[in-house]
Amino acid sequence: MLYVVIGPPAAGKSTWCREHARPGDIVIDYDRIALALNPDRDPDSHDHPNTIKTVTKAARQAAIDKALTLAHQCDVFIIHSTPSAQLLARYRTAGADIVTIDPGKAVVMERAKAERPWWMHGAIKKWYDQQDDQPQQTRRSEPRTAKRRRTTVERGYGQQHRKLREALAPTVRAGKAVCWRCQERIHPTEPWDLGHDDHDRRKYRGPEHVTCNRAAGARSSGRHRKSSGPKPRSREW
Repeated sequence: MLYVVIGPPAAGKSTWCREHARPGDIVIDYDRIALALNPDRDPDSHDHPNTIKTVTKAARQAAIDKALTLAHQCDVFIIHSTPSAQLLARYRTAGADIVTIDPGKAVVMERAKAERPWWMHGAIKKWYDQQDDQPQQTRRSEPRTAKRRRTTVERGYGQQHRKLREALAPTVRAGKAVCWRCQERIHPTEPWDLGHDDHDRRKYRGPEHVTCNRAAGARSSGRHRKSSGPKPRSREW
């Protein structure tokens, strides 16, 4: 599963990810990458030289690009304070759950005063100003209550799943794979899932687009599907 964690500076985004991620999950955190590149800095520092910022930005983007292809194998947490509308659309296309961590402006400003560089106050003010322009119903002001997440095997992503993906990967890379759900071609460079049977997650139907997989999951959570497979449709490619 892909989680994009947004919110103002000093809101607690890194803490939320640490509390929810498990061994084997991926957490992409700009500050942690910057500290790894500049080990002489204070481990609690949020102020980095321009050279470190440049390399960190490139490393972070490379990590995001790769992690998006692995969200079917583990949980991926991307900390992104203020993503653009275009980036949010890309994350949602990849099936992301957008999580907003916002304990309130007063709390954030107090934390920033004690823990962050002076210029961070301007970034916080800018974040809240931008939120005022968005519909209130799209925001979540409190972190979600932690729930026990099912294991990889419980979710149908155990050893059998991994072996089948490995066997199908050459077909996908060759551009010969077809999404079993929509019957359209899967492009060799786009993320893909190994689709489960809609009624029995112990069975696998074949490769499918990430968007098809997520859409099917959303439908099945709301109502019982009337059929276990797609209606064939013609294609030309």
